[in-house]
Amino acid sequence: MSIFTYFLISCISFTIIRSCANPYRQVSPNSSKEKIFGFIFFLGVLGSFLMIFKGIQLWLIGFDINLGLDSSEIARLSAKGGGKGGIVLLALEFLPAFLVFGFGFLLWKVRELIIKLYFTFFK
Repeated sequence: MSIFTYFLISCISFTIIRSCANPYRQVSPNSSKEKIFGFIFFLGVLGSFLMIFKGIQLWLIGFDINLGLDSSEIARLSAKGGGKGGIVLLALEFLPAFLVFGFGFLLWKVRELIIKLYFTFFK
């Protein structure tokens, strides 16, 4: 798959988890809404696990981005945008760690919902 496909999966899974977490917490058990929100939430969790595994794969192959800039030019460019460019450059430089720890933290925050999802669909 291409990088654009992984970018879409990461954006969609992050958005699904963030938007479905609260409604999924508040629905009554054994209702049709719980099954619908649970299925959508399951897709988000599945995409998050895919991003964690992609981050591990990038670590194993030795992912390295070469921007073709020296450090002083990177600092100047990141300061020009009010510091926002530096965050993007750091995220690109440490993309495997960003994927593994970012999506891992996101799944850790919704771990009780993942347990609820397991008992809703698989028990």
